[in-house]
Amino acid sequence: MKVQVTQIAGQRFEVHTDGATLTVDVPTAQGGQPGGFSSGELLLGALGACMLGTLVEAEALQGTQLEGVAVELVAEAAAKPQRIGSIDVHLELPAGLPPQQQDRYTRSPSRCKIHNTLHQPPTITMHTSTANTARIAHS
Repeated sequence: MKVQVTQIAGQRFEVHTDGATLTVDVPTAQGGQPGGFSSGELLLGALGACMLGTLVEAEALQGTQLEGVAVELVAEAAAKPQRIGSIDVHLELPAGLPPQQQDRYTRSPSRCKIHNTLHQPPTITMHTSTANTARIAHS
């Protein structure tokens, strides 16, 4: 896995990977422009997509084709250090599922890679370099 993040202007960035690009910005209430995700929204989106992907894959291994699932994630901020302090996950399942399938569906998403990463944080190593294209503005 590899992504590259480049600054567009101010706190607006582009995330590039394998032919895809998305925009990251601070929320509009904080001066950001419409059309971008905040970094926190990206985290929630990654977690939600990973959870649903894990669920759909697990069901395929059981011979079940799962359609129409959705997940909504709501985060609450925490301070000292500034971070996401809690995430509430609501999984929406198709109607008419037997209770035993519902139980399986609620266990499976918590086994996704992003969920596991949040519970067992990776080692993060920082490297720096100076690029000819980097510009630092001084006031």
